[in-house]
Amino acid sequence: MNIGEKIKQQRLQKEWTQEHLAELLNVSRSAVSSWEVGRNYPDLVTIVAISDLFGISLDQLLREDKEMAKNVSKKIKMNKVYKIILEVLTFLILVYMGLNLKLRVDENRYKENLDKYNWQLVIDDLPGRRLSNYSKEENELIFFTSVSPISIFDFPISYFLYKFRHSGSQ
Repeated sequence: MNIGEKIKQQRLQKEWTQEHLAELLNVSRSAVSSWEVGRNYPDLVTIVAISDLFGISLDQLLREDKEMAKNVSKKIKMNKVYKIILEVLTFLILVYMGLNLKLRVDENRYKENLDKYNWQLVIDDLPGRRLSNYSKEENELIFFTSVSPISIFDFPISYFLYKFRHSGSQ
């Protein structure tokens, strides 16, 4: 006898409806129906509550239902896998954000050094360009460098600002 049949047997013995049992367990009537016909199984917290309501031990309720034991065991294993995947993803996101922050700090430090050593910002009004171009003339030589902006989401804001500025003047 599986757990669904035992639940139904105990419910009928107490002369309860599926609706009444559902109310006592804070679940829907269709959930009780699904357990009784074996479509799915109650979670562990609900199984303990069922055991308490019917006054039978968990051993009596769960014994003989090998499929239920396999199902619960499989869910526990999958939860462990999901937890590990979530932890790895969280770690990778934190590393990504940390590196991004480090790159922003380095970018600002580099720009401060360019300003400190009298490099001139070259104004580039081309749409979609996000580089900061700098130049410096020294001993009849012209030096150029570009600084790419660092961002978590690479969103071409300058292009949209360019479109906005130029669409309003037409």
